[in-house]
Order: sequence, then structure tokens, then C-alpha cells
Amino acid sequence: MEKVLHQPILVNEIVKLFSEKGGKKEKFLDATFGRGGHTKKMMQEFPSLRIVALDQDPEAIEYGTKELKEAIAAQKLEIKKSNFADYNNKDGTAFDGILMDLGVSSPQLDTASRGFSLYHEGPLDMRMDPTQGLSAKEIINNWEERDLADLFFHYGEVKKSFRVARFIVDQRKEKPFETTVELAGCIAKALGWKKKGHHPATECFQALRIQVNDEINVAKRGIQNLVQML
Repeated sequence: MEKVLHQPILVNEIVKLFSEKGGKKEKFLDATFGRGGHTKKMMQEFPSLRIVALDQDPEAIEYGTKELKEAIAAQKLEIKKSNFADYNNKDGTAFDGILMDLGVSSPQLDTASRGFSLYHEGPLDMRMDPTQGLSAKEIINNWEERDLADLFFHYGEVKKSFRVARFIVDQRKEKPFETTVELAGCIAKALGWKKKGHHPATECFQALRIQVNDEINVAKRGIQNLVQML
């Protein structure tokens, strides 16, 4: 599997917050493992810490299992394939800290085959777990014009969402959308983009990604679920 560089965000701030926590620091949950940047830093700063790491993306699990095999063998780290909203700590162990780094990760954006990026041509997918749910392609090619417009407006704050939806519906009558670049080009045309500055498809892609992965509801369920484990 291709090794993708990834820089974790706010890692020093997270370490500082956890350092200031009173009492023992025995167990930590990284609910969105990604490429393990936060987990690696926490293991460095707190050598006695045992970490459980979750991710729904099979590529993240494969990467972590390979790159952090020594920590896994030493029982300092346990990596589980799970959406954090569905995680169940069956042994009842409470965590001293829980981290959720929400949204798409840079390896997902940079890997064209995942279909998240409007700059790298790939299949219209956008599923964080490729084995689950509707893909972006199914939504773009099958949803009604009004539903697409509402999606872009509410999850992407696209002001001319009806214009974008109409262009998409018209174009898919001739040929269904297959790739990210096809969709990005259609949106750019709908909004009259002159290839300068911010790409107008950015917010539409964001809205699609949120819908495909049910991110709003997952975040709500996840917070309600994980806070019980602190």
C-alpha cells in the first residue's frame, strides 16, 4: 500500500490539554486514527499510556497495523475497524482522554481512487468506508433536482444551488457522471468559473461527502456514545 505523508493538526495543543488533566493517564481513545499522527505523538509524550485507535477506513487500518506493529505487539496500542459512533467498549474500561478529529483526512483527499478530490480524477465515491452506503456517484446520477439543490445549499452553503443541480440533471441525461473531474467541470460551467481563485465545486464536493458519510448524524451519535466512556 502506498505510504502517504500526513501532518496531524493541533497535535501540540492536544498534548498540552491532556498533560493538564489531573489524575492518572492510563488509557486514551483516538476515535479517528487516520494515519496515526496523533496516536504516535501521544505514545511519545506519555510512554505508559495504552491507546485504542478506531477508524472506519480499511486503508487506515492496514497502514496502522503495518507501521505501528511494534506498539501493537507490546500491547501499547490496539487498532479497531469501527465508526466511532458505533464503537462499544465491551470490557467497560473508561478512557482518560478521547480525541475526535472530524472530517476528511489528507490521505483520502490525495488518493485519487477514493473520489474525494476535485483536482485528482477518480471515481465518484467519497465513502470513508468503501464497503458501506451510497456513493457520491449514486447520489449525483439518481437524486431529484430539488434534492440535489437542497443538499448543496444546506451542507455546502452554495447560493446558486438550483442552477448547479439543473446543470447536473441536464448533463446526466446525455451521459451519467463517472468521475470527480467530470462533476467538477459541470459545476464550474454552471457557475461560470473563469479558472481563477477558489474552485466553485469545493462546497458541492463538501456537501456530497457529508451526505455520503452521514457525517452530521454520525458526529451527534458519536459524541453521545463516547462521552459515556470518559
